[in-house]
Amino acid sequence: MPHGAAASCRPMRPVMGRAQGFTLVELVIVVTVAAILLVIGVPALQDLVRNNRLVTEANNLVAHLSLARSE
Repeated sequence: MPHGAAASCRPMRPVMGRAQGFTLVELVIVVTVAAILLVIGVPALQDLVRNNRLVTEANNLVAHLSLARSE
């Protein structure tokens, strides 16, 4: 690549061909797939959180019972 003043004196060429980017149809498809994945994933995540809370409370109960027995 040339350096210095010679490089900056060259005229810029316009980009020929198709413009870069996504079409509206492609964007709609991506958003639709993302929405479907969210609809599937959110209930599973809610169940996971609920189960983790239940396990945590059960472990707390066991810890409190162990403490009560040791006193």
